[in-house]
Amino acid sequence: MARAESADSRGFFKAMRTVTIPREVTKRTPSKGEIELSRILRRLRDFPPNYEGDTINTRNKSADIPDNLNTSVWITGLPPTCTCKTLLVAMAQVGRLGKIWSTVINPPNPKEGKFYAAAKVVFFTREGAERLIHSVEAGRLVVAGRRPLAIFNRIKSAPQKESLKSRVVIFEGPVALVNECKLKEWFLTKFTYQTESVQLFAHNSTRNTNVLEWSFGSYRGQAEAAVIAVTKELDAIVQWKHG
Repeated sequence: MARAESADSRGFFKAMRTVTIPREVTKRTPSKGEIELSRILRRLRDFPPNYEGDTINTRNKSADIPDNLNTSVWITGLPPTCTCKTLLVAMAQVGRLGKIWSTVINPPNPKEGKFYAAAKVVFFTREGAERLIHSVEAGRLVVAGRRPLAIFNRIKSAPQKESLKSRVVIFEGPVALVNECKLKEWFLTKFTYQTESVQLFAHNSTRNTNVLEWSFGSYRGQAEAAVIAVTKELDAIVQWKHG
């Protein structure tokens, strides 16, 4: 089984500032001028004016790469209630597209005339992104009864180096720890994540251990955070490897 990289001194993985900074229960509604200023700043940083992510985090900025290396796909026309799991399950029905680096769902915003959800899907390779776009263009991707549209995202993402990394992680350890309910609760104390599926691969009654396959919504900030947390705090108890 493999080892992870690093976490902060408190054991919290900080993929995005928005994950670890406490949010106030009540917030002041920004003025129209403040909203417009925020949009201008997003444009200056090469983000769409309505982008709601962390514009300071360098991992969110457009990669300085040629268009033909871009691995990020922008999908529109998704069902209003579309979730990460809904989209990933639909993509799996198309066939093997390629390893997914990250998946982000943008919910609809009727006030701005956006009645359907959208999504950014980033692959490990350019080939994966091309397969998804070709599948959409051929009408083979159907998400909860809707056929969405897809283009290469204007905020570009570079291909990842060849590796065993994946958003799918296989955990092995004591039943008391390696079960869906317990790990779900524990992960939520460490990072924000989405789950496509969790499958019990094997149970050893003699050793009282489970082997669990966890398919996260993204590798970035989710599967990578999970293995960092497990390695840091449960290294002698729970083993892991990418699926």
